[in-house]
Amino acid sequence: MQKMLPKKILYKNILKFKVGQSYDLEEIKQSLVNLGYVRCDLIEAKGQFSARGGILDVALTDKKGVRIEFWGDDIDSIRYFNISTQRSTEMIKEIEIFPSHEFVLEKSLEEVCKSIEEKYNEEVYKDNIKSDIELINEGNYISKIDKYFDNFYTNTTNLLDYIQDDYIIFLDEVSKIKARANNILIDNQNIQKAMLDKEKIIPEAILNIYEYENLLPEILKRKTVYLEKQDIAVVDEETSTAKKNGIRFNTREVNFYKSGMELFLEEVEKAINERKTVIILGGNEKTSQKLSLLLLEKEIPHKYIEKLKGELPAGIAVVSTGVMSTGVENYDLNLLLISSEELFSKDTKKRRKAHTDFSQGEKVVFADLKVGDFVVHKTHGIGQFIGVNTIKTDEITKDYIKIKYRDEDILYIPTNQLDNIRKYIGGGEKEPKLNRLGSKEWSNTKSKVKSNLQEVARNLIELYAKRQKVKGYAFEKDTPWQTQFENSFPYVETDDQLRCIEEVKKDMEKDKPMDRLLCGDVGYGKTEVAIRAAFKACMSQKQVAYLVPTTVLANQQYESFKERMEEFAIKVELLNRFRTKKEQDEVVRKLKLGEVDVVIGTHRILSKDVEFKDLGLLIIDEEHRFGVKDKEKIKELKTNIDVLTMTATPIPRTLHMSIVGVRDMSVIYEPPQNRRPVQTYVLEYDEEVVKEAITKELERNGQVFYLYNNVEGIIKKHNEVADLVPEAKVGFAHGKMTGKELEEIMLDFINKKIDVLVCTTILESGIDIPNANTIIVENADRLGLAQLYQIRGRVGRSNIQSYAYVTYKPDKLLSEVADKRLKAIKEFTEFGSGFKIAMRDLEIRGAGSLLGEIQHRTHGSSWI
Repeated sequence: MQKMLPKKILYKNILKFKVGQSYDLEEIKQSLVNLGYVRCDLIEAKGQFSARGGILDVALTDKKGVRIEFWGDDIDSIRYFNISTQRSTEMIKEIEIFPSHEFVLEKSLEEVCKSIEEKYNEEVYKDNIKSDIELINEGNYISKIDKYFDNFYTNTTNLLDYIQDDYIIFLDEVSKIKARANNILIDNQNIQKAMLDKEKIIPEAILNIYEYENLLPEILKRKTVYLEKQDIAVVDEETSTAKKNGIRFNTREVNFYKSGMELFLEEVEKAINERKTVIILGGNEKTSQKLSLLLLEKEIPHKYIEKLKGELPAGIAVVSTGVMSTGVENYDLNLLLISSEELFSKDTKKRRKAHTDFSQGEKVVFADLKVGDFVVHKTHGIGQFIGVNTIKTDEITKDYIKIKYRDEDILYIPTNQLDNIRKYIGGGEKEPKLNRLGSKEWSNTKSKVKSNLQEVARNLIELYAKRQKVKGYAFEKDTPWQTQFENSFPYVETDDQLRCIEEVKKDMEKDKPMDRLLCGDVGYGKTEVAIRAAFKACMSQKQVAYLVPTTVLANQQYESFKERMEEFAIKVELLNRFRTKKEQDEVVRKLKLGEVDVVIGTHRILSKDVEFKDLGLLIIDEEHRFGVKDKEKIKELKTNIDVLTMTATPIPRTLHMSIVGVRDMSVIYEPPQNRRPVQTYVLEYDEEVVKEAITKELERNGQVFYLYNNVEGIIKKHNEVADLVPEAKVGFAHGKMTGKELEEIMLDFINKKIDVLVCTTILESGIDIPNANTIIVENADRLGLAQLYQIRGRVGRSNIQSYAYVTYKPDKLLSEVADKRLKAIKEFTEFGSGFKIAMRDLEIRGAGSLLGEIQHRTHGSSWI
């Protein structure tokens, strides 16, 4: 356990402001620095503040700020505002501002710097500390606290100081806690030795670690509960006391995921036959009743009880409402308790929200722009963003975006007119030429580009002329069954989902073949749009083909479609290598006879022997994953049928065709509720970092993906990871395994029999395991940007903070393209970045193609 700040210091540092009271603004600025806030020109994220004249802005969260306006020394007004749009949201009379993090200063930065200089006054350290002291003096001291911990803080304590005496401390497997504490000490000793050898300063935080034995007296004074999976041996006073007062339960953890429905039913039947008490918690009432109907259909004896109370019968399953984080079997109590939340893969129910910042068209300026970036104004053309100024006119104070044009001309744009500005996204390395204010230069450029576009567009039109001429099938309007089917969706749809669904339906009801691109981040609800489109096609007696790049994704989508459609007499089948030759032949036969309504599969669907009786809709998931030959076969299918292409990161050519209107595009911007962005680190490969990342994930009972995209060397890498983290259960998977082998490995990972899965890019699409929240990518510079984004999307699919470690070989000279891609994957971590990733991939590829030439000629503008 690391030493930290005493509770009294942390709790006394709260700034309070009230309208009408007087304050010294300079003292407030210093106090904010002491509370960990960083001063900047314009606040963009939590922990920042800005002061412009008599206006003080403080970022309370990444989205919400507070603006305090002074009249002299008196506070004139206090209001909350949206950081992205700069618009006020609520007027308030008073505000309390808390420290931005736990590192509150107990002495001034000048004192800290002086202390560092006195402590490290040897010649060997002088160059090392010079840049650090400059950063600390500027207020950017957070990253230096670990390094100079003793110079920042004189009085320290530990976590137990924050826990009141009447609290209970739970120790989960004390032997593992001790082993982990010992490993930290050994790791720290190795780090200290390595840094001494390199004549570097050892971070003082490493030297301020409590050993477990030092904390024992404090732990033994308090109420403690020891959780153990097996009987603990008596080795000291602590374990002796715990064992003497202990109650022993022999248990195992029980979890079922969506793909484990058959296992779930088998487990329940087995427990009932063994006369165990079986309790199944279904979450809400609707899901619990659905579970009850499922058991009834499978003729499994059960009873539905809305609220559990009293003695429960043995030899029968009891279904009830309620939620537990995990299921458990208690052998001593002869009890099996199953929580079905993961079984049905339910997210927290979404509530309708007002329009998001993105739809207001202003987020791009405040969230995306940095000083020095080039922008395009609708009327005045290309300029350079150089900051934000606060200007007072007629007793009204406003913020203005400041843009520089040629000959140092300046244009000020009020924050309520930001929809006239777009970020410049032109290809190539050369900086764009600034336009001159008041000239016809920009107008002439737009006219020339319009003329050039006519020539370029002619080539694109030829590509799609055949589809435009061919008359497609106009699907029927929504039937009552369609309404019933859509109402069975267990969540409230987001506004973006509803809009995209309507756009797809309108296209399907026209007699022109649909060709629509659906773009949305992983987990944003694209599958539900596809399911509804497929159902609509089936209601018009048409067949649907759902094409996916991997067998694992095919399996997952098959389960999703089958579950949603089984109540409506729609026959769904799977066609991939997980199926035997006999099963595949049977599916092919039924497709030709029209006995299958929806087929989901990999490129096996494109084989010559696969014929459809009446195909009406083709859904393509992650088009960029298919090879040239596959795409040629897809083109043959696409002549006169409706096509819906789904992706999180459209390939540059597809994106260009959508931007210029050859293909229609729908975008889902809105993220799921409570979803957190993946914390991404791009760094040289370091075994210690990898070990620490895996160990930390295992400590919170999570699982890890380890991407190593080399089939020949994957077994060797598996052994290396197993040696590096011996306490972890390590498995491996790759695309050359048989369907059965791959299925068994994935089921073991889903059921937590494997902690770390070393695998190739087979995980790029479709693996949805909420408990896996750390991913490590080795040799990331060999992967494409869209690939990296998809791979990172395999984690962060729950409300738990997830981490991605994107690594490349130490001391390797990266190519220019690889360097840009790694920078992009680190930069775009916020929700909805899939579209931005695709746009950045356009920039990285430059203007080499004909379509790239459009981007180059239009100077990255959408106002042509």
